[in-house]
Amino acid sequence: MMEDKIREIVEAMGFSFSIGDIYHLNQWLPAVLYVMPINGGGEITVSGMLKKNIEPLLFFLDHEGIDPEGEDTNTIIERMRSAVEEFVVRVNDTRYFEPITAWSCHDVIRDMAIQCSGVSVSLNLKESTGKCV
Repeated sequence: MMEDKIREIVEAMGFSFSIGDIYHLNQWLPAVLYVMPINGGGEITVSGMLKKNIEPLLFFLDHEGIDPEGEDTNTIIERMRSAVEEFVVRVNDTRYFEPITAWSCHDVIRDMAIQCSGVSVSLNLKESTGKCV
């Protein structure tokens, strides 16, 4: 599954990986939360290969400092933005997916219930090889 490939990359970065539930991540931060794809589909190439594509929403999160307006929060957000960039580079290096050349803007997230901050990113991931149909 495509999610397994994403998990492999995330865990190689030293992050925990979770699908869907932010409230069980607190003990596993830093983490990437995978939200079911916003969009998805596929194509059959002229050589008869089925190549799937998905557009998951990923949240890169880490522990929040005590002061939600303080320097700690901004540092976390910048570190998570850097983690997104590292993730994109690693995705491209694996060649599991076609190269990512752009991604949507990062939205700052602060969840005081579990004391975490981070960024979200939506990526269009398309299998590079697919399977024969």
